[in-house]
Amino acid sequence: MQALPLALAVPDLPHDELAIACASHAGTPAHLAVVARLLARSGSTAADLRCGTHPPFDPDAAADLIRHGHAPTPLHHNCSGKHAGMLLACVRLGWPREGYTEPSHPVQRRIRELHAQLAGVPQEAVVAGTDGCSVPAFALPLQATARIFAALASPGGAHAGGLERIFQAMTAHPFLIAGPGRLDTTLMPLVPGLAAKMGPKRSTASPYGIPDMVRWGLRSRSVMGESAPDRTSPWRS
Repeated sequence: MQALPLALAVPDLPHDELAIACASHAGTPAHLAVVARLLARSGSTAADLRCGTHPPFDPDAAADLIRHGHAPTPLHHNCSGKHAGMLLACVRLGWPREGYTEPSHPVQRRIRELHAQLAGVPQEAVVAGTDGCSVPAFALPLQATARIFAALASPGGAHAGGLERIFQAMTAHPFLIAGPGRLDTTLMPLVPGLAAKMGPKRSTASPYGIPDMVRWGLRSRSVMGESAPDRTSPWRS
């Protein structure tokens, strides 16, 4: 949902760049190349990213940095694509890039508004915290979150075009969503019509849609990051 303002504002954005804006990527060279291309569209560079820096999640990419004596940059952060997408959304919508991670910034207010609309709850029910990459993280009841992902699998209403583009981008580029050996990247090619996205503490969002059939949104999470989800909430559309 943090990429939805981008998908709505830039309907002709290539699917690989929209996919990287939805990603928690592994920091491989393939991921970084797409992030850099997305950044360039807004006239931004890695210095404009406010996601922070960490070594690549991919062990080979991390080892290559060490081998060549290079330090990680903000591009290697797993959320760099999301931040690059927010910067482009700001430019296209006439909002300042400065302060784009602040809850009061127009792009973050728009993301919160979209969460409420798609979940079918009032905005005051969308609780904001701070994500590990410094942007607001919005909390909802599990079933309300599943309702959002059902909307992603079966788009309708004013936001249908953007939702459909996100779904198509994710399913077309599963590698960009995560990376080698990651659950979401592994699952999507095995299950036609499935878009999967891992989050913190082993939370997983899985919109599932096949044309002319019932479409589902599934949201699961596990306590303390355990591998088996302890709670799952489906929503059928």
